[in-house]
Amino acid sequence: MTKKILAKKIFQLNDLKWFAEQSGDYNPIHINESLSRRYISGGIIVPGMYILLWSLNKIVEKYNKNLKYINAKFHHFAILESNLELYYELDNNTCVLSVKSGLKSIATFSIIFSDSIIINKSEKKKPPNSVIKNYSFKELRGLSGNFKTYLSNDCINRYSALKINKMENIIAILMSFSRLVGMKVPGLNSLFIGLEINLDNSYKNKTIKWNISRHTNINSLIFIDVKGNGCKGHISTMYRPEPVNQMAIKEIYTKYQNKYFSKQVALIIGGSRGLGEHTAKLLGANGSEVIITYNKGIKDALRVKKEIENYNSKVHCIKMNILEPSVALKKINLLK
Repeated sequence: MTKKILAKKIFQLNDLKWFAEQSGDYNPIHINESLSRRYISGGIIVPGMYILLWSLNKIVEKYNKNLKYINAKFHHFAILESNLELYYELDNNTCVLSVKSGLKSIATFSIIFSDSIIINKSEKKKPPNSVIKNYSFKELRGLSGNFKTYLSNDCINRYSALKINKMENIIAILMSFSRLVGMKVPGLNSLFIGLEINLDNSYKNKTIKWNISRHTNINSLIFIDVKGNGCKGHISTMYRPEPVNQMAIKEIYTKYQNKYFSKQVALIIGGSRGLGEHTAKLLGANGSEVIITYNKGIKDALRVKKEIENYNSKVHCIKMNILEPSVALKKINLLK
């Protein structure tokens, strides 16, 4: 089989907000720029189920066939506004879809086509808002439950090829899987790693039943078995590292007083978070004049500035894109 390009896509923030409303997955890693900056991804990531639905709609649009099996594996984050390319390989009724961003492999989707039509039993509306869970790893053991699937007309119309081929249940269940992982189990600090499902009308339950079937250690995959609304299989997920909150400036000053920092001038590239934030606080608390650059984290930069100013040190916040630094450098030079 030879890979051929099928489609290209750049997901924007408005796209992700739409998906949150339609799926009920309001996890901040997908829609909150200031919070997502502090996660391992370093920014907003596109929901895996959104990428999968886009890919399935494109391949169904090309071949006008239904689906009976989906195996999805996610290899890397798809960062907001990155250029995604969708490739496909077809062998009889089996197709492999690959999503890439430059040289980076984002996901691989293996599907099997079918002529059967799965009856959709979802409620015809957007899902209600729910509170995001934040279970500890131990609390997940033995958890089970069930959930409804929802599908608004707006959502159906977005995936026109799936709609024409009467595959509304696929849209609904993949939307619900995003909500299950991102909002419930594991919830707040979760990563969607993959899924494997079979599609058949024999799985008659209107609601989807789920239970955690694999739960070994916090660094391993967690399996969630699912069955209902025409599907049966399992989801694989895991915890992602929680964002690190830097020490408060008072605590830094108490532990690391150093008179040699007094009356120095320090330029800190990326001083609004992480190591840059810690360094800015360390120097500012000990008397240095600090210039903090930021790209998107203006709120964090101003928060760090306020903390340092409480120690009577001068602080300057300057927006800088390190790929185009000339504007910021001019502003820095004006500081004399």
